[in-house]
Amino acid sequence: MADTSIRCPNCGIEIPLTEALSGQLREQIESALRREHEMRLARAVEQARTSVSESLTLEIQDLKAQLAQKEQKARTAQEAELTLRKEKARLEERSRELDLEVARKLDEEKQRL
Repeated sequence: MADTSIRCPNCGIEIPLTEALSGQLREQIESALRREHEMRLARAVEQARTSVSESLTLEIQDLKAQLAQKEQKARTAQEAELTLRKEKARLEERSRELDLEVARKLDEEKQRL
């Protein structure tokens, strides 16, 4: 069993470590490394989540803007169609009035002749 030692950073004395103590230190270091790894992973996941959330928010805003624009175009087209239908009805009415007026004038001319 090879004993390991550590040097005191203050006084420089070599301190031998027993295998049990070395094992405990190793476990503590490994545990600390695992916690650090988990924290980094959690931060990376949170950053990814934030990035995706921001990206989706922008995409949703863009889609809403596109939808609003298409709805406005549809309303404009409906208004134009309604205007055309009213104009068509007005012209048809005017055509009937003219036909009636022409028929009356023809009848008057026939009566006079």
